[in-house]
Amino acid sequence: MERIETDVLVIGGGGAGLMAAITAAENGVGVELISKGDCSTREISALNVPLGHEDPRDGPEIHYEDTMRGGCFINEEGLVRELVLGAKPALGRLEALGVRFNRRGDLYAQRLVSDSTYPRSLFFDDSLGIELMDKLRRGAEERGVAIREGLMATRLLISDGRAVGAAAVRIKDGGELAFIAKAIVLASGGAGQVYQFTTNADCMTGDGYAMAYEAGAELMDMEFVQFEPTIVAYPPECRGLLIPTALLLKGAKIRDGEGVEFLRSYRMPKSELAREIYARISEGRGSERGTVFFDATGLPGELVRGGFPRIWRALRSHGIDLSADLVEIAPAAHYMMGGVRIDAHCRTSIPGLYAAGEVAGGVHGANRIAGNSIDIIVFGAKAGEAAARWAKGSAAVGGAGIPSGGRRAELKEGGRDPSEVKRAVKEVMQAKASVIRDGAGLSEGLRLLSGLRGSLEFDSASRPHEAEEAINMLLVSGMILWAALQREESRGSHFRRDYPSPREGWLKHIFIKKGASGFL
Repeated sequence: MERIETDVLVIGGGGAGLMAAITAAENGVGVELISKGDCSTREISALNVPLGHEDPRDGPEIHYEDTMRGGCFINEEGLVRELVLGAKPALGRLEALGVRFNRRGDLYAQRLVSDSTYPRSLFFDDSLGIELMDKLRRGAEERGVAIREGLMATRLLISDGRAVGAAAVRIKDGGELAFIAKAIVLASGGAGQVYQFTTNADCMTGDGYAMAYEAGAELMDMEFVQFEPTIVAYPPECRGLLIPTALLLKGAKIRDGEGVEFLRSYRMPKSELAREIYARISEGRGSERGTVFFDATGLPGELVRGGFPRIWRALRSHGIDLSADLVEIAPAAHYMMGGVRIDAHCRTSIPGLYAAGEVAGGVHGANRIAGNSIDIIVFGAKAGEAAARWAKGSAAVGGAGIPSGGRRAELKEGGRDPSEVKRAVKEVMQAKASVIRDGAGLSEGLRLLSGLRGSLEFDSASRPHEAEEAINMLLVSGMILWAALQREESRGSHFRRDYPSPREGWLKHIFIKKGASGFL
């Protein structure tokens, strides 16, 4: 088994992972970063920084209030304080890395987006995600971070109660590796692929949640899954493309299958937008393809084409003009608010293990407000700094904790096809744990997953990483269903038709820890 040693190991190549790697390297330690490939979302369109350049009434305190209100006050208040106070320094870090933003003279241009009191979001036309990831990647390479793609981390290595590395498999040939490190930053992103319709890349199969759970870390709030309301569902070539809700605040409309504008308001939280759209489709009042229509035809064409050129071009390349045609949309799984429990320094409940980005819970509560993806920079930097500090004070691990292999799945002739298992998981989650839920459906979902879980034997013709993904998807889907069943109320992105309102006594977290909760 190939063995690689380093000071800090970062698992995940998205914004949080790259920011953690950059910061750790700047703190004078060796850094290895592993990822499956380009699993990051380049759909980030805005980053909230409370500068007050568009409206001087804005500031960190208003940003804090908006974030807490959007999260239905179940956010960890200390983490929200870190977010809003860290946003401006994070902007400075991005500028130093060369990330560009739109300006108006000497000031930043700031857009008003959903759930914000004042214009707060910085943007770069509609290509901020591409700009951000390109500059972060370059920054990591320039600082000597060893970036290794095509690797899937399969388990965290624990020795004497502390994290000491991770086992991994090569996606190309199934070869097994062990990374030995003094500190680990988990930044592996979310789990949107457990649903049939998602904005997430194919590799977002919940690996970080599953690894953290198996290692004994504490997770929280796994019931809170954000469904982005305005996702292109047709044509298939554009499926998953996000149309920013900022266009709704400029006058775009959403219409049902009969052309009727049906929303109560366009300023409601995204969770409510998604719910009203989902309900309309479920009532059979959508299009023949089970969608509704995004209508930006009443806006000036230059506003649409000039303000959102990348989205306009992507649709136009398939015969649809966003400024002149109706676009078929539907809600899609977008973001996990829950995840590994962290403190203000991104420490988890396992010494030496840190978490940042979507894999970490507590920052966004029951619903993340638009533009708050600035958290990947704020907490990515915190995780990298804390991991470097821990690594400098830790002795080398030696040979302890090295497993005999990186894989958990057994590959045998005649075993299960992992792609079929993954497909079945998606069907269960889309039907039982989507935008609108109820106790009976959640219980049925758990029963169906139990039947799918079975043994860990998969067909020997399968690629090993697909079998590992199937295991992770089964585990993480179970966490979502179980936590949603426990929360007998509706709050933020979690809506149960059998408990349609927030309830007294439920302003609390639901924790999951292996061997210490009712889950598994």
